Amino acid sequence: MHGDISGPVDDAQAEVLEALHDRYNMNEHGRGDAQQVSAMTPDFIDRFAVVGDSARCPERLAELQALGLDKLAVNGPAFITRA
Repeated sequence: MHGDISGPVDDAQAEVLEALHDRYNMNEHGRGDAQQVSAMTPDFIDRFAVVGDSARCPERLAELQALGLDKLAVNGPAFITRA
């Protein structure tokens, strides 16, 4: 989150990445209620994540495998509540 975008992104993706940078709070990293979460659009999430029900997620993983990816980072949900 140093502020420099690396890699190919279109204008809409760059806008989301810039908003993520501006809103990012390391103390809220991984939390579903973090302020940076509101920067992500549905299109951005679909492009850079595997989300959905038990039918959609395997389909998406197969799509990624077909692109030639052989490694993925998998994170589960964080169920953290504020006191």
